Amino acid sequence: MKNYRVKLDDRPGKQLGICPRCNHKELVYIITSETHQVVGAEYGRCNREDNCGYDERPSNALIEFLDNGDTSYSFEIKEEAERVYIPEEILERTLKNPMDSSFAKSLLKPFSAEAVEAVQGKYFVGTQTLVWDGIGDAVTFPLIDEHYRIQGIQLKRFNIETGSTIHGSENWVHCLPFRTNQDWVSPYKLQRAKTNTMFGTHLLSEFPDNDVIVFESPKNAIYSALYNGYDYANGDPINVSVLSASTLNADRCKALKNRNVVLMPDTSTDGKLYYDWETRGNLIELELGGYTNIQVSSFLEDLATPEQKVKGYDFADYVRDLFMC
Repeated sequence: MKNYRVKLDDRPGKQLGICPRCNHKELVYIITSETHQVVGAEYGRCNREDNCGYDERPSNALIEFLDNGDTSYSFEIKEEAERVYIPEEILERTLKNPMDSSFAKSLLKPFSAEAVEAVQGKYFVGTQTLVWDGIGDAVTFPLIDEHYRIQGIQLKRFNIETGSTIHGSENWVHCLPFRTNQDWVSPYKLQRAKTNTMFGTHLLSEFPDNDVIVFESPKNAIYSALYNGYDYANGDPINVSVLSASTLNADRCKALKNRNVVLMPDTSTDGKLYYDWETRGNLIELELGGYTNIQVSSFLEDLATPEQKVKGYDFADYVRDLFMC
């Protein structure tokens, strides 16, 4: 264990921030030990550990970059217990009827059923029926690492007509009520960081020479595969996702080492997200080293109107606009 001079804010009456993942005001910031300064708005741990699990720590390279080479501020590095993974049978159950999810049905507006089924199959995208609330048919986005270990399975619901995410529908398979008594759930929940891989990472092991396009959400990675091509065996770029804007970091992206990579952030007001990802991309390239080459695409930033940027216009929106869905 190595001790540095930053820590989670443990002061009585501390100010909580908005969690970047669940949008609840439950984020405990990481602060400097001596001056109690917040290291960054995205760094900290969400108090909603079971329902959210957000836990983002600053990397040493980020601290060095921001502090002009002064690495005196960092965080406590602890050896993690052996990681617990989700059993394969849990994933297999989600793959029985993959075309039944609201996401799959929304994809049938711009794309053929054959193409949707093929791309979902490459990423093991499936369906989880949640019968108790009368809505059901959530899509499942599994996070499978380079060794084909299942680190997490995200659930979301989509509006079939518009293709947009239904607000507040995000969940994780380990949080479902009927999983509570299963043997793997308790040790899995005790892990500080449950996932540190990208959606689509398993494809990088299978195709070691392809270029990679990185999106925020699995939705956009799937749309890109369907629109730009998914013949990975013949060199099409592999589409992956880091789940959210704030979880683009070297630890999650370590499988990108020695690749040519294009980052495709969603749009935002005044281009804040684009410039944030540009900075993060530079840091990741520095940390991964080797022949890693990371560029940030301004395609969406140049294309979207100010009104669209306020709404977070993304690649899926672009594709659906082309098909006039």
